[in-house]
Amino acid sequence: METQIFYNKGKQKGPHILIIAGLHGNEIAGIKAAEKLKTLVLKRGKLTIIPKANIEACSNNIRYPYYMQDLNRSFPGKKQGTDTQKLAYELYTFIEKQSPDIILDLHEWDTKFMNISKKPYNAIIINDIDANLLPIIKESKKNIYNFDILSCPPKGSLNREVSENLKIPVLTIETDMEKEIEYRINAHLFIIDSILDLLQEEGN
Repeated sequence: METQIFYNKGKQKGPHILIIAGLHGNEIAGIKAAEKLKTLVLKRGKLTIIPKANIEACSNNIRYPYYMQDLNRSFPGKKQGTDTQKLAYELYTFIEKQSPDIILDLHEWDTKFMNISKKPYNAIIINDIDANLLPIIKESKKNIYNFDILSCPPKGSLNREVSENLKIPVLTIETDMEKEIEYRINAHLFIIDSILDLLQEEGN
């Protein structure tokens, strides 16, 4: 289950942002967006990028393998547990050691199973305890992609467990899988670029 981690560092000191994708292997827009960030030229700060958190799921383009459980419902994981719990534990402890300033958690959802009328339906999910992020999110969402802001990520998700237990703010970006792939990749990158610009401004 080993997966690659990439480090991208700017010339000047600045915020440390961790980008994680591929917790669900069939959510390919987030994976492709994360991979594009490997060669991004940063002015300040650094990026830690995990494009394929669940490498088995990503390799097979499925949410998770039949012999595993949902990785994004298994945090903080267990050192001596199932394969899924062990992987969640490794990711969780890696994040704890890295101690980034913020995490961008890239996902997609299949809106044909959701009772919504708004199409396309994209969203940014935060935990209630991260309300101080709202000004950043509101500034970054003024765009053609029309991201909604939602709260209360589910128990066991990276967003909820990391933000509540490690006190590291997490933004989960969800794009609409019913849209074409380039639209979804660009939607992820728009939010990421907007947040990077805001956090890299002098004085932040």
